[in-house]
Amino acid sequence: MKKTNNLNSLFYAILLIIFITTCGRKNSLSVNSQPTIRITSSYGVDSPSLANDTISFQQIIYWKGEDSDGSVEDFAFRILKEDGSFIETPDFNFVDADGWVYHYQSGADESIPMDDPNADLTIWTSDAHATINFPANVEGDSASVMSVFEVKCKDNYDLESNIIQKYYTVNSLPPSVNIDTASTLEYDIAGKTVGLGVIFKFEMFDNDAYVDPIPDYFLYKLEKRIDDESITNEDGYGEWFSTINQDDVSLLRLTRDTYPTISANTFVDDTPLDSTFLFVKAVDKAGIESLPDSISFAVKDGFSPESLIYVRDTFVLGENHFTPHCDETINKVIPSTETVDGLHYSTPFWIDKDGDFTAINSNDLKIYFHWGWRGEYAEDDPFSNYYNDVEDANGNLYYSKIEYFDIRLNEEPYYYAPLPPESENLITDENGKSWFRIPINHEIAQNIVLLNLESTTHNLEIRAVDLQGEVDQSPANFTFQLIEQIAKEDRADILIIDDDPHHSIFAPDSTLDAAYRNFLSDFNGGLIDEIERESVFNLISNEMNLAKLHFNKSVFSPTDLQNYKAIIYHSDNMVDDCNFGLESDPLNLYLKGGGNIIFSSGSEMKNVQDYFINNGLSLFAEYFGIPAEEDIVNLVTFDDSEGSFLKLQFFNKAIPENGTDETIYLQLPNFVDFVTSREGLGPVAYFENHTAETFYKFGCKEPETGTSFEEWDDVDDFDQFPSQNQYNEFNGKPVAIRKITENNHCYIFGFPLSFMRVDDVKNIMNTILSELD
Repeated sequence: MKKTNNLNSLFYAILLIIFITTCGRKNSLSVNSQPTIRITSSYGVDSPSLANDTISFQQIIYWKGEDSDGSVEDFAFRILKEDGSFIETPDFNFVDADGWVYHYQSGADESIPMDDPNADLTIWTSDAHATINFPANVEGDSASVMSVFEVKCKDNYDLESNIIQKYYTVNSLPPSVNIDTASTLEYDIAGKTVGLGVIFKFEMFDNDAYVDPIPDYFLYKLEKRIDDESITNEDGYGEWFSTINQDDVSLLRLTRDTYPTISANTFVDDTPLDSTFLFVKAVDKAGIESLPDSISFAVKDGFSPESLIYVRDTFVLGENHFTPHCDETINKVIPSTETVDGLHYSTPFWIDKDGDFTAINSNDLKIYFHWGWRGEYAEDDPFSNYYNDVEDANGNLYYSKIEYFDIRLNEEPYYYAPLPPESENLITDENGKSWFRIPINHEIAQNIVLLNLESTTHNLEIRAVDLQGEVDQSPANFTFQLIEQIAKEDRADILIIDDDPHHSIFAPDSTLDAAYRNFLSDFNGGLIDEIERESVFNLISNEMNLAKLHFNKSVFSPTDLQNYKAIIYHSDNMVDDCNFGLESDPLNLYLKGGGNIIFSSGSEMKNVQDYFINNGLSLFAEYFGIPAEEDIVNLVTFDDSEGSFLKLQFFNKAIPENGTDETIYLQLPNFVDFVTSREGLGPVAYFENHTAETFYKFGCKEPETGTSFEEWDDVDDFDQFPSQNQYNEFNGKPVAIRKITENNHCYIFGFPLSFMRVDDVKNIMNTILSELD
C-alpha cells in the first residue's frame, strides 16, 4: 500500500511540472496572438490616391507596436518606389534582399563598415522612429516623387505583425555648391601653384524649409585644360567620382596615390602652360544634384617641406639647468617646478665657447623639444605670428599641409611607449634608415619631453611629411651635449672674463688684458684662460643668429664656467655698459655649483645693481651681500653729477679694512691721461648698508695740497680736489666687499683693478686665490 501511494505522489508531481512549464507558452494549448503596429505620427497617407499634397522630402516617422499576450521588442522598415521596388535612402544605404534596412546588432563593432562581410547586421531595431529622406528627383533633377514607407514589428516570440504602409509625395529645391580650400589649406588656391597633394572642402547650400542643408554626397571630376579646351585623357580625368560612404563626404583629398590621381601640369620657366580644373556637384538628401562649381589651379612636382626645430622654444629644466626668474618677455607658459628654493623655470640650451648646445646633466633633467616647418610661423619663430603656410627650402609657398613628422633620436627611431615604432609607425627608407612616424594631430606630433639621457652627445632628427607624401630631403638636425657636473674640489683653473669693449682712450684692450695677466703671474695652481664676452656675443649673434635664444641676454654657458675654480670678471671700461647683470643665469648656476667670483668694475656697478632690482634678480643679494635695494651701491656725486674721468676725481687708493693687507694705489702715470693729470679717479662705486664684509675702503684725495689744514677749501664743487666736507663724506667708505661661505668666495671691487698698481693688485690677488684652496 505504501508503494502505491509513492507512485501516486510521483504521478501528480509530474503533472504539476508539466503544468508549470507549459503555462503561458504559445502551443497547442495556448495560441500566440499576432502583434500589431501602427504609424503614430507622420504626414503620410494610406493610399496613393490620397497622396495629392506635396510635402518636404525629409520626414520623421513614429510608430508603435502592441501585443495582447506578450511584448513588442523590435521593428523593421523599408522604403519603396511607387512601383513597389525597394530603394536605398540617405543614411539607410544598406538593405537586405527584400529591401529591409540593415542595422548593427546590439554590441556589434560599429567601426566595421556595413558592406564588410564581417559586420554583424540585422534588419531589426528597437528604435520606434526614423528620419527618412525620400527621393525627390528624377535622374538628379528636382521633381515631385511618390514613395512608400513600410514598417513591421515582432513580438517576444518572434511572431511578426502585418506590414503597414504610408504614401508620401515629396519635393525639394535644388541645392548649390561651393568649393573651399581656405578651411583645409588656410588659403584659397584658385589660380595658384600647388604640389601633388591638395585637400578640398565642399559646401552645400539649400533653401528647403525646416531641413538642415546636409549633403548626402558630392560628385567631382578633374580635367586639364588650356584655353578652355580639355587637352588630356589621363586615367580618372574627365570621369565623375563620388564621395559617398566617406566618413566626411565634404572632404576630398587628391594626391599622386589617390584615384583619380593629381598629376603635374606642363611648366616653362615656372609658368604653367595648362591648368587643372576641378568640377563639383552637391547631391542633397533628396538626391537632387546642384549645378557644378569649379576651381582651377596649377600642379607642379618637385616641392618638399622644410622641417625646423625651434631652438628658442626648446626648454631644458633640471637641478643644474634652470633660472629662478622667468624672463618678462616670454609670452607663454614655460615648464617650471617648485623647489625648496622657490620656483625654478626652464631655459633653452646654452651655447658653449665652441658653438655647441649644452646643458649640465642631472637625474631630473627634462628636455622639452618643439619643432615644426618653414612657413608655420613668421620668421620661423614660434614667438611670432602663426601663419600655417608650407614653404619649401627655397621659401616657395606651395599651398599644402603637413600630415606627419618622422623622428629619430641618436640614429634610431624615437621610442614612445604608447606608439611603439612598428607597423605603420615605423618608416624605413631605401637606404635602410628607419624613422618613427607620428600623425600631425597626435599629442607628440610637434613636442616631446626627453628624460633619463646619459651624459654624452645626442642627436635629434626631425622631418616633415606633407600631403604629397613628400618628406623633407634635408631633415632638421639638432645635436646637443649633456655634461656631468664638475665637483668643486676637482676644479683648479682660473678664467678671466673680459667685458671691456675696446676703447683707445679709456679701455685699450691690450693694456687691460696685460694688467690682468700680470695680476696672476704668480699663480701656479692650474691653467689661466681668457675669454672676451664680445667675441662670444658675436659668435652667438652674428655667426649663429641665436641672440634671441636667451632673450638677448646671457652668452656664457655654465658648462664652460664650471671648469674653473674662480672667475675674474672685469668690466673696467667706464664709458660702456657692464653686462654682468645679463649673465645672471649662467653665473647663478656656476655659483650654485661651488664657484668663486672676483668682480671688478667701477661706476657701472650702480647700473648693474639697478638692473638686478628692476628685474627682480637675487644674484647680488645671495652671493655678494648686496641687497636688492636702492642706495646700496653709490657713486661720488655732487649737484646731480657723478664722478667721471673729468669730474669728482677723488679716489686715489684702496685702504685695507683689516689693516694687515697692503694698500692698493692708483697706477700713476696711468694709461688714461685724465687720470694721470688729476692723480685721481672719478668713476668709482662704494657700498653702504651691505650685508657682506668690508674688504677695502675708499682712499680719498686730500683737499688741495700745498695749504695748511686750516686753509682747506670747504666749498663743495666739481673740482679735482674734494672739499673738507666731500673728503669727510667719501673717505673710508667701503669700496670693496666680500662674502665668504662654505660654498663660495665672492669679491666685488667698486674700482677698476686695471687702473691700479700691478704689484699691489697682484699681492691681494695672491691672497684671495690662496683662500680658495
